[in-house]
Amino acid sequence: MLVREDEESVNLSILKNNLIHELNTIDTLINKNSENKTYLLTILEELSDNFIEEANINIEEAHMIPELLSKLNESINRSTSSELNLNEMKKNISDIIECINNGSTNVDDPYSSLEIKLNLYNKNKFQNKDTIVRNNLFVEGFISSSDNCISALCEYFSNPKQKVIKEFKIHKQEQINNLLGKTTTTTKDNAPGTTRLNVNDTLLISEKESAIFLPYDEEDIKVLEATTNEPLEEAIRKNFIIPIDKFKNPTISRFTETFKLVRHRSDGKITESLALGVEMMFLYNLNPAIIVACKHKSELKEYVKYMKENKLHLFKHFKVRFEINPAKVRKTDNFG
Repeated sequence: MLVREDEESVNLSILKNNLIHELNTIDTLINKNSENKTYLLTILEELSDNFIEEANINIEEAHMIPELLSKLNESINRSTSSELNLNEMKKNISDIIECINNGSTNVDDPYSSLEIKLNLYNKNKFQNKDTIVRNNLFVEGFISSSDNCISALCEYFSNPKQKVIKEFKIHKQEQINNLLGKTTTTTKDNAPGTTRLNVNDTLLISEKESAIFLPYDEEDIKVLEATTNEPLEEAIRKNFIIPIDKFKNPTISRFTETFKLVRHRSDGKITESLALGVEMMFLYNLNPAIIVACKHKSELKEYVKYMKENKLHLFKHFKVRFEINPAKVRKTDNFG
């Protein structure tokens, strides 16, 4: 009996040493995965601080950006998945070692608790090992293959001399009034002695005027009045009229405007901003101006939902109107 107990003790000691070795291996993988994820998030922060804010720059690398952002998003997701799996495996091993150190509390079957924990660990290891390896290969491959592209982008955007941002300028006040008059406005009177508020409930995308007129409500006007000394009409022009060529690259614009909507106007996490930005990036029927007009990510999600269901008449946050340049409309007699 004593010999058997000694053998069992030796076997448990060997098992414990093997588990400690495996635990050290997992810790190494966790640290490496953490380094990769930190690097990926640093890339995202760099792009969000620079590229995201200057979305309309014409650069040679522009055609690579959608694929870069998609792979960056997937790499972060894979890294997060591996992090969860590795930590679960680490907990399983720690539980087994603790069980060996403390002994079993089950008198009838002293190895039942240990066996259960070992089976759980082996099951998780079997299920997750290949996934962890594939995720790591994908992340490492992305970092390795995209280093040059990412470095070029970050260096480019950190150099203000290379930033070319087209400013939208309207020189004649009469033209300003004309453009503002194109929108559907509702005038509301406040209490006596206070300012009258012009409320625009329509997003107008006008090719004829080469401009986009964003909707605004009473709260927007109150913010303008509290933060600027300019005439209200001038403040509205600067904040709610943008050039239509701002979105020359609609795919990238959908990403950048969604990113800003989630990150800055909805207080979303940077990873959520990236994920939804990538999702919106390839919705080719979604005009980027719609995203700019949304005040919160919930409005955008609602619009996209109705758009996919072909029920946009149910979207009530603001109206959408298009003015097409007549020169682009083909005449019927051209089809002979």
